[in-house]
Amino acid sequence: VQIPKNETVQDVLQRLDMIQLTTLPEETLTKMLNELASNQRQLLQKARELERKVHQKLILGHYPALETMRRDLRGLNKEYQNLEEHRNRIFNTLQTRRLELNIASKIGSTGATIMEYGILGLIVCVLALLIYDMSVIRPTNHILNTWNIFYIDSFCCVLFLFEFFFRYQQADDKKWFLKNNWIDFITSIPIPPAEGARWLRLGRITRFARFLRVLRLLRLFRV
Repeated sequence: VQIPKNETVQDVLQRLDMIQLTTLPEETLTKMLNELASNQRQLLQKARELERKVHQKLILGHYPALETMRRDLRGLNKEYQNLEEHRNRIFNTLQTRRLELNIASKIGSTGATIMEYGILGLIVCVLALLIYDMSVIRPTNHILNTWNIFYIDSFCCVLFLFEFFFRYQQADDKKWFLKNNWIDFITSIPIPPAEGARWLRLGRITRFARFLRVLRLLRLFRV
């Protein structure tokens, strides 16, 4: 790469800022994970060594050593937690990359794009219907009455659930997938409307529960 003569430190910083985890190859991400795990093991070994020294000094009656070692251990713990945060970020990026590759290997990159934009369109459609249902008063025989909207929503939910379990099957780490995508499953469950005075209490609970579908907006942001 040809470097301009009038380059500044800000230019170098901007180039480094362009380096994102999502742009790094999988091999590099794996090496980063191994390096972070090694650093964490070293910190754990230091903590165990400090604990051993504390017990030795306490046997000799040196109480001030206890507070000193506690302060040192807090520093080690903070450093360990920072490494854990970096490890989680890299692990999430790596699992997301593998999930995308697995999906593309099944239905092709074009198919994966179509599926993603299709789900995006369905989310927008369902949210629009939900807002319409809550804000517009309509007669019971209206084509977009509450129950017809529920049937449309249920059909979309079936597609959401199919897409959710398809991605679940393609994930390398199932626990990671459920931890990061459980909201997709919860918001894909259809909730029927409750009508009639005898079901008033249940209707209030159901009406409140239907607001959970607004959480699909979070999935829209993720997409």
